[in-house]
Amino acid sequence: MAIMIFGLDAGLLLVDFITTAALYLIISLSLNLEYGFSGVPDFGKVLFVTAGAAICGGVAGRLAVYLLGMTIPGGFLANNTVVAPQITTILQGNIPVSLAIFFCAVIIAAVVGGALGFVMSFPAIRLREDYLAMLLFVLSVFVQVFLINYSPLAGGQNGISIPDPYAWTGNSYYASMVVMAITAVLAYLLISRISTSPTGRVLRALRDNPVAAEALGKDVVGIRRNVLILASAIAAIAGALYSFYTLSFNPYSFNPLQWTFYPFLIIILGGLANIRGTLVGTIVFWVMLKAISIGAPSFQNYIPFDTVWLNYLLPGFLIIAIIFLRPEGILKERPTKTV
Repeated sequence: MAIMIFGLDAGLLLVDFITTAALYLIISLSLNLEYGFSGVPDFGKVLFVTAGAAICGGVAGRLAVYLLGMTIPGGFLANNTVVAPQITTILQGNIPVSLAIFFCAVIIAAVVGGALGFVMSFPAIRLREDYLAMLLFVLSVFVQVFLINYSPLAGGQNGISIPDPYAWTGNSYYASMVVMAITAVLAYLLISRISTSPTGRVLRALRDNPVAAEALGKDVVGIRRNVLILASAIAAIAGALYSFYTLSFNPYSFNPLQWTFYPFLIIILGGLANIRGTLVGTIVFWVMLKAISIGAPSFQNYIPFDTVWLNYLLPGFLIIAIIFLRPEGILKERPTKTV
């Protein structure tokens, strides 16, 4: 018998929470590597997530049509809403093609994300932190506008439907959760390993005093470039997994509030340059946000505005409270213990 919370299935709520939290843990870990450890304020994080999601949307369906040998009059893009469900039905009994679509789309998204990170590394090297933050934010808006108005890649403002590569598992909802959770664990282990290696010490040195680090022979330019490439690739992978979770891509779904400022709030809440803090911050933040979305309608008669605005007001109050009461976050930064 299903357990109900506010009229909702508790099991489905848990699956949705784990999937969403794992997705934001991946993005927040990549942001903490950039900002917490390296001091690069990536206010364009949504750019790389959107790029990964768009590449997934543009590649997955076309690749499925090619691998299955299908002939689509007018092409997949023009008929994606009809063809994608048909491909999903075929993929229920075709594991090799399903895995090929999944891994090819994710790998291509990671390569494109890394390439964008490489391009973004050039202004990151030359600009001060405040100007860099503004530039990355503007570029993220530009990419969204481009994807809205350029339809050949992923359908433009109408978006695109994506075949389900998890269809063969029998339960795509749970399969997506497992894949997202495994990816989050791998990202956590990778960035934790980097932070406890000698590279972690170098990153903190570059963040605190790049002139002194360079005087000691450290390649400031090369290290920052590598950090941006890696973090951007990880964020693009998260975007691709999100597209496979929703089985669609729409550029209007990727706004700076949700995909840039939420991760910033998470790492500030948990603690900058603290991997465990990012995990704690992600859990605390999404427990709060899910509680608001589920329980807010019950308080509609007691507040003088629509409860939907609580999703904006309470995170704002939270970050103000953190800055004033505990600016170092829940878990403060610790000295690097190299392996």
